[in-house]
Amino acid sequence: VFTLYDSGTDVDSLARRSKDSTQLPLQPRGVACTVGYETNLLGDCPRKVTVDFERGTTRYHMENMQPRWDKKLNSYALPFFGRVKKASAKNFQLVVDDDPN
Repeated sequence: VFTLYDSGTDVDSLARRSKDSTQLPLQPRGVACTVGYETNLLGDCPRKVTVDFERGTTRYHMENMQPRWDKKLNSYALPFFGRVKKASAKNFQLVVDDDPN
């Protein structure tokens, strides 16, 4: 899991290094989002990517759209509708709350 932070300050870490820093008007850093990534070592199914974040009071959970097996290509495929020119295992699409639209 990867955690992305906003532009605030890690106040706890700064306070451990310098007692005087507690007197400064610092904005504590907040979590902007978390990104989860599950690898597939056996290669029997696609990777899974998840993203969780908040906007105001609403929480969002995004997951990658699971590709379908394409018999013509003999591999997993996603409908990119012409936006992707070259096939890659790194291509993925995120959807909010399992809504492909």
